[in-house]
Amino acid sequence: MDELAKQYKTITWDVRGHGQSSLPKGKVDSEDFSKDLIGLLAHLNVKPAHLCGLSTGGHISLQTAIRYPEFVTSLILIGTPFTNTYNWFEKVFFSINRWSSIFIPMRVMAIIQARTLSKFNSKNKQYIKEAVISIPFNRWIRIWHAVSTMESGNDLHN
Repeated sequence: MDELAKQYKTITWDVRGHGQSSLPKGKVDSEDFSKDLIGLLAHLNVKPAHLCGLSTGGHISLQTAIRYPEFVTSLILIGTPFTNTYNWFEKVFFSINRWSSIFIPMRVMAIIQARTLSKFNSKNKQYIKEAVISIPFNRWIRIWHAVSTMESGNDLHN
């Protein structure tokens, strides 16, 4: 962010259910993530924008570019999935991951994610740990279901 801010107006946002953003009751619909982002950009009168996202944030950026191309100039996608269609190994691993996430305490999940996502920049470790721990477990389960079913594979040509 610091490097991009030297040349660009930068805006960070909390995806619904993350950070300081609320998570309305009921089913979490991943389509709402892009709608939230477009609502924010429209409110701030930012159009079009360069979107940058990591993992789920990247997939949200990708879906936003597909669904609202008039709002997006370019994408910077980091570790971004675009599909939930997997080969046999991924299907097995994903099912185990989804099931086991119900039983893994958030503090343990935070440690695992911090280690994984800070391999190349150890300065990020504490931030990632705190960010994961800040999400209440019941919120995480609801968000993870929505995130793990996001699909853009058939729309990439757009």
